[in-house]
Amino acid sequence: DVDGEPALTYSADPETLIVEPETHPEAEPKAETQPGILTWAEKEVAFTPDPFQAELLTSDAKNILVLGGRQTGKSTAAAVRVVYEAVFHHSSTILLAGPTGRQSGQIMEKARKIANLLGLKTGAPPAGCEGFTLANKSQILALPDNPETIRGFSAPRLIVVDEAAFASDDLFKALQPMLSVSNGTMILLSTPNGQSGFFYERWHDEPQTWHRIKCTAADCDRLNHQAVEAMRVTMTPEEFNQEFNCEFVAAPGQFITREMFRKCIRKDVKPLFADDIWN
Repeated sequence: DVDGEPALTYSADPETLIVEPETHPEAEPKAETQPGILTWAEKEVAFTPDPFQAELLTSDAKNILVLGGRQTGKSTAAAVRVVYEAVFHHSSTILLAGPTGRQSGQIMEKARKIANLLGLKTGAPPAGCEGFTLANKSQILALPDNPETIRGFSAPRLIVVDEAAFASDDLFKALQPMLSVSNGTMILLSTPNGQSGFFYERWHDEPQTWHRIKCTAADCDRLNHQAVEAMRVTMTPEEFNQEFNCEFVAAPGQFITREMFRKCIRKDVKPLFADDIWN
């Protein structure tokens, strides 16, 4: 697993689970027999989610933030939802993005493994794109953090951004308008990265308009907690708290943290300047 998160595991050698598409000419499930995603994931993918993963899978919110510690399984759960959405909603477009091709590509590869496990017939993506298509004409495509190259897509059913706290604000400016026609869903996954950026601001927005899901390393029973504690001696307290405890840590040398500043704001006091203080 390229980012250290747990990969999907099965009782048999994964290579023996990959079935050539031509041996399953009717492998694509029919939308009218659509099962619940939790039932489908456990029965067809042998994936039993943790509570926070189940919340990610089942939330019907249109905007979802997932703040998770390292190795808690964010991208694995996202990949399961990606394939489920593609299989049971014909001709849908699902976009995977991240600060680099590595981030979007790792969810893509997990989604591809799930498709292989299910015996789904897959084809090449559109020209110039990374990803694959299904027999039902759904597309799962990985995009780089480059607004100039992603503006051509329209009406996606689902957009997933991995390590969203590290992505540029311009990426979100390019992605969000795509959902205005499709009324699709955007899921942002990330560990914290300082006290600035689109992901940080949406997590702290008041009133809260995004559905927030959080899982620290201590909340994840699958982790080897002795190994996690051993990491403390190799990291500063600030690094450990950010990577494993989901804390948005101030940048080095920052005299007043954004968190302290927020606590000082009073809604009953009129700002001195008319402009939005956050701009």
